[in-house]
Amino acid sequence: MRLRFRFVDGLPGGAYEELITTGLDALVRRSGLQTVVEGLDSAEAPEILAAHLERVATRVLDSLPIERRLSVVNGVLSGLIADTGRATESDLVADPPAMLYSVGAATERPQNPLRRADLLINARGEPALHEELVAEIASADRVDLLCAFIKWQGLSS
Repeated sequence: MRLRFRFVDGLPGGAYEELITTGLDALVRRSGLQTVVEGLDSAEAPEILAAHLERVATRVLDSLPIERRLSVVNGVLSGLIADTGRATESDLVADPPAMLYSVGAATERPQNPLRRADLLINARGEPALHEELVAEIASADRVDLLCAFIKWQGLSS
């Protein structure tokens, strides 16, 4: 999890990796501190801009009444369809909004959402690593696994 700072009372000095918004640009200018700024790398730009759009959209949608959210989302998507031609009508969210959780024979679902990458730590009260793996693998068409195993003895040395 990345910590996100809200720059309310100024801009603390330190290392950053933040997309410069108009609000952040104003804080940087007011700070009078020396800065290092680089243009967006064209290969990373889509991911960085999409992440910013996701944060703003989440904040906006969270503030709206539930009955308004669908029209706002489909309005943004309609703008993308009209402006770029890279999105299509099939990208619009169906009304009423719903999630598809299985097709065909029902499979056991993991406790953590499939749409999100989570850190499984096998701690008390958390989903058991082996149970989550079994549930994930049962419905996977591909598996990418990165894991580190640390024993208490290794930490205490």
